[in-house]
Amino acid sequence: YWDYQTRARWRLTDRDQISAFVFGSYDSLTSRDSNTGKWQELLGIQFHRVDLRWDRKTSETGRLRVALTLGYDRSAAGDGSSSTSSSLGGPPGSPMATPTPSTPSEYSIESETVGLRAEWIDALTPEIDARVGSDVLVEPFRVVVPGSGPFSTGNASSALGSTVGDFGQIDVNGGVYGELAWRPVPGVELRPGLRLDAF
Repeated sequence: YWDYQTRARWRLTDRDQISAFVFGSYDSLTSRDSNTGKWQELLGIQFHRVDLRWDRKTSETGRLRVALTLGYDRSAAGDGSSSTSSSLGGPPGSPMATPTPSTPSEYSIESETVGLRAEWIDALTPEIDARVGSDVLVEPFRVVVPGSGPFSTGNASSALGSTVGDFGQIDVNGGVYGELAWRPVPGVELRPGLRLDAF
């Protein structure tokens, strides 16, 4: 297992600021062959995200944010025949591991993420804040089934090389929304709102 994260901010002007947030992780379930000493990855899960934001102060109480999110996700499961060896004893996915050519025995699901969003917040009165925004998310998915195994079609000579049953789709979701935050009395806040989505 490993993970990482870092954040940076730059103030461009008294009203403008840009920031970047990068984070991700990797986790796996492995076993070690007692005869060969090689690690065999049975399950591996990883994700990575980059979030870029531009914030602009539109008034004494208002703020506009435009953000772009990029991501990558991968989940893979093998039958144990894909191995990774290391003279230092590191399991797959670790910095000490030295990968060997994998066999077509790994099932995997991969997706990329591209998201764009914009949001504006301002105070209408001391008791009421308004929030409006929109967002869109594009996610291409790809599923890979190995050329041999219980779910393969046996069509190993396909144009996909060592994999068969390779397919995917692209999901696109978007929406617009509006919301009010109303504080009629101290300690009480009501949030009526409306959101419309298309997918």
